[in-house]
Amino acid sequence: MKRRLLLKGLLGLWAGPGAAQQPRVRVAAVSQFPEVGSYVNFSYLNRPATVIRVAKPPHITPQYLQAGPDVYLSGYLRECPHNGCEVRFHPSASTLLVCYCHGSLFRRADGRLEAGVAGEDLPGLRLELEGEDVVVVGLANPA
Repeated sequence: MKRRLLLKGLLGLWAGPGAAQQPRVRVAAVSQFPEVGSYVNFSYLNRPATVIRVAKPPHITPQYLQAGPDVYLSGYLRECPHNGCEVRFHPSASTLLVCYCHGSLFRRADGRLEAGVAGEDLPGLRLELEGEDVVVVGLANPA
């Protein structure tokens, strides 16, 4: 277990119930994701984040939201779990994100680690639909 995750967990226990409450943040209307690959960048917990429209995933997990009959969205923080560097779109591979600190590569569709020293996926976001709005309601895999 990484020291940072252990400390976060201990701080959560020390702070008591309700301390782990995560903010709800409106990202965009579903209409702002007209096709697979459409995305919106924003900030969540003062960290860079992305919601992207993806092809139908093999399994719906808390990181995915079915926002219409054929509309699936995925969200993640764009912060490398290795050292916290911001990951960015890869200049020559449209399906990848890259961490320029140490070269880890992540899948653009869901933040899954493809290669590199990061050791784990990008933190996923739990998404919900409120009317026509996509809302982040917390981390999909909180530590």
